[in-house]
Amino acid sequence: MYHNLTHAQKRIWITDRIYHKSPMHNIGGCLKITGHVDWNKMVHAVNDVIQFNDSLRIRLIEIDGEPYQYIHDYSTSVIEFLDFSGHENAHETFEKWVEEFFRSPFELEDKELFQFVIYKLSEVESGLVLKIHHIISDGWSVALIQKQIFEKYNNSNRLKPALELSYIDYIKKERKYLESIRFLKDQQFWSNKLEHLPETSLYKNLSNLECNRMLHSLDELTSQKINSLIKELGISLNIFFITAFLIYLHKTLGENDIIIGTPVLNRGDYEDKQTIGMYVSTMPLRVGIEDKQSIFDFIKIIVREIKRCYIHQKYPYDLLIKDLQLVSKGYDSLFKYNLNYYNTRFFDESGELQIEAEEYTSRQQNLSLQLTINQWNENKILLGMDYKIEEYKQSDIKLVYQHLETIWKQMLYDPQMKIKDIKLLSKEEIINRIYTLNQNTRNYPQDKTIIQHFEEQVEKEPNKEALINNDTSLTYSEVNQRANQLARFLISKGVEKGDIVSIYAYHSYELVIAILGILKAGAAYLPIDPDYPHERINFMLQDSKSRTILTNISLSNNISFDGEIIDLLNQSIYTLGKSNLSITNSPEDVVYIIYTSGSTGMPKGVIIEHRNLLNYILWARNTYVGDNEAFALYSSIAFDLTVTTIFTPLVSGSRMIIYKQDEQEFILYRILEDNKATIVKLTPSHLSLIKNMNNRNSSVKKFIVGGENLKVTIANEVDKSFDGNIEIFNERVNL
Repeated sequence: MYHNLTHAQKRIWITDRIYHKSPMHNIGGCLKITGHVDWNKMVHAVNDVIQFNDSLRIRLIEIDGEPYQYIHDYSTSVIEFLDFSGHENAHETFEKWVEEFFRSPFELEDKELFQFVIYKLSEVESGLVLKIHHIISDGWSVALIQKQIFEKYNNSNRLKPALELSYIDYIKKERKYLESIRFLKDQQFWSNKLEHLPETSLYKNLSNLECNRMLHSLDELTSQKINSLIKELGISLNIFFITAFLIYLHKTLGENDIIIGTPVLNRGDYEDKQTIGMYVSTMPLRVGIEDKQSIFDFIKIIVREIKRCYIHQKYPYDLLIKDLQLVSKGYDSLFKYNLNYYNTRFFDESGELQIEAEEYTSRQQNLSLQLTINQWNENKILLGMDYKIEEYKQSDIKLVYQHLETIWKQMLYDPQMKIKDIKLLSKEEIINRIYTLNQNTRNYPQDKTIIQHFEEQVEKEPNKEALINNDTSLTYSEVNQRANQLARFLISKGVEKGDIVSIYAYHSYELVIAILGILKAGAAYLPIDPDYPHERINFMLQDSKSRTILTNISLSNNISFDGEIIDLLNQSIYTLGKSNLSITNSPEDVVYIIYTSGSTGMPKGVIIEHRNLLNYILWARNTYVGDNEAFALYSSIAFDLTVTTIFTPLVSGSRMIIYKQDEQEFILYRILEDNKATIVKLTPSHLSLIKNMNNRNSSVKKFIVGGENLKVTIANEVDKSFDGNIEIFNERVNL
């Protein structure tokens, strides 16, 4: 007789079809046995369990494109025996074998979906390995199988059912539930709960499922402290670690609305809890978190939310994805992160045998990061972290664990602590970051200016391309010569050391040459964006006492200025001597003035000295610049971040590609389309506009980010869009 798949099974079936031949759904583990085992008796016990549980004999078939299941007749299973005792390093050989064993996928259609293997390491070390497909089992079921096998092994008459248990009964229960009023109430609950989803929590699985696992065993004292606290607060170990993990995500992502996944047993009565089969469901947990809350208050919120969600846990997760139309929005999961608490302890009273249970995985998963919490006894808590290798390095996961550990230590120290006061970094890490990693003392020439460093670069590579504008370019020598000619012209017009010369110009060769020419004349420059309101421009000109404007466009009639206006496009200003001028500036002189936005009042002019600029630019050169780099000059000259794009390439021998603003196309899109630049300086807001593009073949290899707070989620999404081939340097770091 054929039966429909449950919704949980159907989701596994569909995923298995998408990732064909993937071992992702292999689950199970190993019972490591110390002592002398009667293996004939053990084989009989295993076969009795197979016969007793119809779900182990489920077979799947496809009829007219629809999957069905049926119970295969029982026949004695031949259990494979592997003897590793003759190997030089039996344990290592076994571990390699079991890893490959779990990476071998099942044939899903009309085949046996479990496999038992007996192994031997020595006369007193042996064990039983179970690999089973998730579509017919879950973690709770694996523990039931292990328990039943040893009940039968120790007492051949013990395995007698108090009632007939069949997974088919659960299939019928689910069908009845889907036609019930409770189903409609559950649907409405989740519809309300998941309205206006936070996009940062949603996830689109990548094609690469490969993952690694990192295990951390908490020391006995910490385990005791945690158990003591959860007993005092009246919460579970699961709630404790959910709290720590949500605080971690809040601190690292900067989000107040977070969704994580948590598996639920979905076994509503005694019969379900005693039946082997695929019951487990995935439940999204959406929690709001605020800095002003105390840890204890936040725990109470989590407990309340979990209790509310548990009431409605039967609603199938695959229907939830469908209801929310996630696939049409480009996602396939409500969350990136999952926390799985194993509260099943293996039945280990097996006569003279000592038994230790160990879980194995296929090292494949469809989520970004999964935390598993195991507590096999009162004083041993094991934290596992399964992470996608495409998204995390091992060093990243070590850091995640360190931060989680720092958080739960503070939770243990003071449950009344405010969330805003919780630190991610330990005292040792803070000291390391501030006084070691953040050590910024560097020796750089104290008696030189930025112009001298530029001229040294000109002397080193005079014929190298410096500026590129569309299909034309200027070499370092050509740029330097024109800057020298302009400097001499400015001096002839009365520009002196210490004067403020304004630049009112759009991006062009002349803009860069104007900056260099002003500095070579001994003056400082004031960058003015021609798109600024005329009131702001007039204020800047008046406040700075600028007497000269260099421009490559006509000044607006609304600009009030009675000083010298010099047209940068007039070739007659480039007729004087081409050789370098004598340096008149010192490192303490002003190099430029930049005005604040004036959002809190009138704009304020900020004076930058040569030594300040040189300190930053030489640091940027050493930090960002590699061989054959090309910087994209596109942002307003009145933005402080543009300084990086102008001066860093000029002192490092890199190219500067000049982009003019185009109202018809977002300029950053054009830079990416051109595929010429390798380094782009931008803000996090810019990154958010390109995170959903396919940037896998981009020439851009480095982003220098500043001006705003950069969220980890945005950085991760951009990194994925570049297929990991991008470096993101965050110049605004809040320690």
